[in-house]
Amino acid sequence: MKNVTFLVNSCDKYSDTWTPFFTLLEKNWQGFDLPVVLNTETKDYSFEGINLTVCNFPSAKTWSERFLNVLDKISTDYVLVFLEDFFIEDIVNIQEFNRCSEYMLQHPEVGCISFKNTPEGLIESEQLSGYSKLESNATYRINCQAGLWKTSFLKKVLRKHENAWEFERWGSFRSRFLKEEIYSAVKDHEMVFDYDWGKPIYRSHWNLESVNRIQRKCNIEICTDSLPQIDNMKLLPPQPKPSRNITFFMHRIRSII
Repeated sequence: MKNVTFLVNSCDKYSDTWTPFFTLLEKNWQGFDLPVVLNTETKDYSFEGINLTVCNFPSAKTWSERFLNVLDKISTDYVLVFLEDFFIEDIVNIQEFNRCSEYMLQHPEVGCISFKNTPEGLIESEQLSGYSKLESNATYRINCQAGLWKTSFLKKVLRKHENAWEFERWGSFRSRFLKEEIYSAVKDHEMVFDYDWGKPIYRSHWNLESVNRIQRKCNIEICTDSLPQIDNMKLLPPQPKPSRNITFFMHRIRSII
């Protein structure tokens, strides 16, 4: 699929992920030739053998504002979105990715195909085998896992004041009122991308349980000096709930309209 950009959403403080990320991308996606955009605040970066453009947005106040800004710089109709700690651990199923890409090209009503197993994606589609068309009220219908998006649809779902978790929660709500269809992989379907679903970095900590496993499996070195470390992501205490003041409610109102 030529009309797609590979977008890596990241930030400066997670820059230690970039070299292992692109090392494994090059190793495991044979013949990779998509243009790549790395979205971050101020840092520059290059990786030999990959057509990589870094987009810097130092004045953006939120994750979603930077996301919207970088989408304005992308000219392709489709974008394959990854986060920086989605280290690809095995050979990419290129044939399956091309099949999903072709389906989106032939069905302009499809806004996103998520390559993650979604708990509510239980009924396999007759049109796209191995994937489920999610109901409008499905939980986390919109999510940050690896997915192929129609760029115009992604822009409609985003709100610039939100963080990544709010984008998933409130973007799922907003998507109920949009016409585009959303698909996700059904349980036990062969994955296009083998990665640890965002577990290497958890709440701004290196999760050593995941990192050490990936290093052993992929024979790769991952620098963990830049962030605090935990042995297991379950060891972190629950996050405090935000104060329910006027700012909180105004924030919510902006998310649902």
